[in-house]
Amino acid sequence: MHASRRRLAGVIRALTWTCVAILLGTAVYYLVLAVGPSGIGPQPGDGPPGETVAAAAWILASLAGGVLAVVYVVRPGLPGPVYLIAPASAACLIAAFYDYDPYYAPELQRYAEGRATAVNWNFFVLGIAIAVGAIALRARRLGAALTPLVLLVVLVSAAATGGH
Repeated sequence: MHASRRRLAGVIRALTWTCVAILLGTAVYYLVLAVGPSGIGPQPGDGPPGETVAAAAWILASLAGGVLAVVYVVRPGLPGPVYLIAPASAACLIAAFYDYDPYYAPELQRYAEGRATAVNWNFFVLGIAIAVGAIALRARRLGAALTPLVLLVVLVSAAATGGH
């Protein structure tokens, strides 16, 4: 039984690192779009290549991260980077928000342009996500319990503020 618990802990840790890697990879994808060539097509609505895949990966990794966070609430002694899940998802929110909106193609207009309230809100959510990550470092069970709530706020904020 002891070996099976160790294996389970290893699987949970690997799944958590996978979620974090997907979220950080998605954040990098959106960051590249925000600072590099726009990638949007010549017609309104033509988004950059891979945008649908990146958005789906962000959503699925956030949902999986929420489930894994609940596992860390039940078993706070499990090793793994539960403290990185919420900040990584919020990094996607910020990077995606500064990407160009394909609705305005071929013009280049960012989701964030002219939306000071949404900008402030998204950075507030980022701050909350970082705080929850810090809490999870010090009080693993509490931070893990707060993580699914923050992930929900991140995803709802992305939908509500026009970011993917």
